[in-house]
Order: sequence, then structure tokens, then C-alpha cells
Amino acid sequence: MLKSFAIFSICLMLTALGYGFIYGELSEESNILMSLPWGRVTIIDFYTGIAIFSSWVMFREQNALISLIWVIAFIFTGNLATAIYLLKAIIEADGDHQKLLFGLKRS
Repeated sequence: MLKSFAIFSICLMLTALGYGFIYGELSEESNILMSLPWGRVTIIDFYTGIAIFSSWVMFREQNALISLIWVIAFIFTGNLATAIYLLKAIIEADGDHQKLLFGLKRS
């Protein structure tokens, strides 16, 4: 079920990003969003989530450089990268919840 959710999330984010790039104007619309209180709250929420998820990735990954690459991907692609990482972790764990949560170095 979690694997299906990760795949669905990847598809959803690709669709949403495609829609935004095709029909939106990031440079103009981001200024409007940042001028709104809920726009700022959304950005704070987004980066807080990225920080929390990044902490888990840094905890479970064996290689600090790989962790850093993932964190950069999270910052620039948002939940598209988090869904891809979750799918990667699910596949690596192969049904083992300990591996899913703690990574290969702690299994």
C-alpha cells in the first residue's frame, strides 16, 4: 500500500508541476504568493517538512554525500523528490520495516 501511495504521489507531483510550468508564471506568481499571509505560511510549512524529511534521510543513509544530494533535490523539487526517495526506501527495504525506517546500515 505504501509503495502504491509513493507511486501515486510521484504521478500527482509530476502532473501538478507540469500544469504549473505550462500555465503559470513562476517569477510573477511567486511575488503574489509571498505577499499573502497564507502564501508565507505555505512556504514555512514546505521548508519545515523538507527539514523533517531531510533529517530522516540523513539518519538512514550511509553516505553523507548521497544524503546531501537528496536534500538538495528536496529543496528544488519538493515533494516530487520526497516521494521518489520514499519509493526508493520501500524498494530497498523489501518488506522489512526496520530497513525502511533505519536504512541499510542499521538492518
